[in-house]
Amino acid sequence: MNIAKIIQSLSKSFFATLCLFSILFFPIMAEDAAKKNEKKSELTSDASKYYDQAKKFYDQKKYNDAFPLMYKAAEMGHSDAQMHVGKMYYNGWGVGHSHEKGKEWHQKAANQGNKESIQKIYNMEHRSGSAH
Repeated sequence: MNIAKIIQSLSKSFFATLCLFSILFFPIMAEDAAKKNEKKSELTSDASKYYDQAKKFYDQKKYNDAFPLMYKAAEMGHSDAQMHVGKMYYNGWGVGHSHEKGKEWHQKAANQGNKESIQKIYNMEHRSGSAH
């Protein structure tokens, strides 16, 4: 057998293997992706539920009740909750006062595009003189 025939034979078997792999494993990979999206959707839904309840307490200035729920939603990645946790730390509402932790949470929210946190970070940096 010459080199061209060997390469042709190998490429045919490679193509056949690739097709077989796709047929066998694509449904499994698609199912895994669907499960991950479903879990992400559930987490988003859970985070929103925690946030909605926390926001009711927050709006009533019941910060001690609001903070644990808000923090849980923030940990789950809810950007508005992250912004509110930042505010609560920064102002000492329902939690020990900490500008550093407040800024950290505002930064997390800002990283997700939260406009209020972006503005707060900007104001903190310009007020403290860290931006030149």
